[in-house]
Amino acid sequence: MADNNDNPRFYEKDPIVFQAVEALFCFPHDFQSIISEGLAEIAERECKASELQKEFKSVGYEKVMALHKSKRKGRPYDHNPQTHKMMNYLMLLSDDHRRLMARETLQLLAHIQEYLSMCKEYQSDTSERTIRTLTGTYVAYGSKATQDLLQNVKKQLLQTWASRNQKITGRDEGMAVSGE
Repeated sequence: MADNNDNPRFYEKDPIVFQAVEALFCFPHDFQSIISEGLAEIAERECKASELQKEFKSVGYEKVMALHKSKRKGRPYDHNPQTHKMMNYLMLLSDDHRRLMARETLQLLAHIQEYLSMCKEYQSDTSERTIRTLTGTYVAYGSKATQDLLQNVKKQLLQTWASRNQKITGRDEGMAVSGE
């Protein structure tokens, strides 16, 4: 996990939380923003994170000081407002709620990774709009609905890919289209 074990970051103390945070940081900043915004919504709904933040004096000295330090924007994710908010929420949560959010994060990221793999397979550009739609679907309806949406996205990508890979061939009686 952390190279500096003397002063580990709050998320480095639990392996699943560390894995989730590091996986999130692997995504481009634009995607991180979208994903973090969705995760913050889950944290607010499931863990009452916004209420905790409003009452942060009761969460303990260590967490209060970390919140104040976060305002200096010294951490890499502090320059991204959505990721900054999500990480502050994560810091305020209890260990159980942190693990819950880590599982939610990993599940959402798995769906997004599946989408990115489809884009690569079908030689299609990724779309922030689709990332936003996948994230919103996951937040509002859960993993099953997101998986169903991914199946529809896959069909669309496959149709687009197939239409790009059709060849026009000439014949004596005119032109015909054949796919290969």
